[in-house]
Amino acid sequence: MELLKRRNFSTIFNDTFTLLKVSGKHFFKNYFILNGIPLLFFLIIVYFFTTTFYGLGTYKQGDSFKMFTAYIEGNPVLFSIIGILSIIISFIFAIIQYSFVPIYLLLYRKNNGTNFTSKEIFDVMFKEKIGKIIIFIFTSILVFIIIAIPLVIVMLISIFTIVGIFFVLGFVSLWFNNALLEYLDSDKGVFECFSYGYRLILVRFWDYVGAIGLFMLMTSFISGGISLVTSMITMIFSANAANASEKSLFLTLAMVFSFVVSKMVSIFVQTVVQLAQGIVYFSAKEESENIITKSEIDKIGLGE
Repeated sequence: MELLKRRNFSTIFNDTFTLLKVSGKHFFKNYFILNGIPLLFFLIIVYFFTTTFYGLGTYKQGDSFKMFTAYIEGNPVLFSIIGILSIIISFIFAIIQYSFVPIYLLLYRKNNGTNFTSKEIFDVMFKEKIGKIIIFIFTSILVFIIIAIPLVIVMLISIFTIVGIFFVLGFVSLWFNNALLEYLDSDKGVFECFSYGYRLILVRFWDYVGAIGLFMLMTSFISGGISLVTSMITMIFSANAANASEKSLFLTLAMVFSFVVSKMVSIFVQTVVQLAQGIVYFSAKEESENIITKSEIDKIGLGE
């Protein structure tokens, strides 16, 4: 599928799902290859904390948190190691989550398809572009702090329409994603890329922001629905437990199950939105710079 292509509101949706259809297997296979270890670690952490918390058997006394705190204080080395590892893995996970889709799309464009491996993605992410990714993450935090007050004001105004909140969030996330893709794919400075990313949105403002806002609204409903179902399952497990020991076991299993399902759904909906944002970036870039058109003219000039 050609990424550099002019698109309107409807074709952004069509091409996002077309990309998932033709490249979804390759995309998610590589995603989970890179994210497998961090996800497994988080699963172990969740299981450890839930079994420890409910294993104390104090929930019926209404004093679980106090006992859990005492348990942590009694095992400082263990929890310190877990805390440090959690921070390191969380940072690695954040880098992968934040940059996987942009790097995947850039490699997809470079290779004119899915003719690349997880090793190539890893090399770009942690060897070629790691410095840029870290700089961009911290710059994003700074930019977000700067725009926080006006952003909150706009969101408070848009809260009366409810749906408007998603379009505000869509605009901000699209802006940041445009900036990241441009920063990874060019020699521009990071703040120059934020400026460029903003200008790209203005090329077809309502088409681009409207599409991403609607994507975010749809995926929020999906995530919320799955979370509600997993919460209900957890409550059913707990309510049908015959005794305290069984209740503890059911709650542990239900919470781990809930975490896994919620995480998988969160990954899916987040990547769908990021893919849509990538589609918008390449659409706006072609609309703004006529890259494909100029390339075709150059080929004609060379007699091809």
